[in-house]
Amino acid sequence: MHAAGVPAFGPPVALAPVLRAGDGRVWADSRDIAAQLGRRHHDVLRAWRDLDCPDDFRQSNFAVAERPGGDLSHVTMNRDGCVFLISRLTGAKAAGYLIAYIAEFRRMKDALKAAAVRPVATAAPPAALDYEALCGAMARATASVTTGPGPAPSQVGPGR
Repeated sequence: MHAAGVPAFGPPVALAPVLRAGDGRVWADSRDIAAQLGRRHHDVLRAWRDLDCPDDFRQSNFAVAERPGGDLSHVTMNRDGCVFLISRLTGAKAAGYLIAYIAEFRRMKDALKAAAVRPVATAAPPAALDYEALCGAMARATASVTTGPGPAPSQVGPGR
């Protein structure tokens, strides 16, 4: 830390990172990153294309949005993708934003977890009972008991 309370990694971040949330997930957009870092979006996309990472990492952490005709429009990314991309950008401003993005992703993820409404498991309403079928089943069950081996219920009792 410098004497004035400014972190050694660069100037304080004037803007909070722009993140979006929906469907229980949080993501960043390459256009917002470019704007906040004062870089051309084209340069941020080039940095994304040049990332040296395995294909499965790229597929699980980045989503590509294309314009009609197949041209790359922008890239959205989860926290890990955002941290990886911004860490490849240089300069004190990028370092300050990296730390701010990490904190903001964590804050938004915690807020989403806290706000999530968990569905309550409800039992299905009981099906209507078919009393005739139930009575028939009970009669059949009782008949097999009374006609089985041994004396019939009418033959069992005191003194018999």
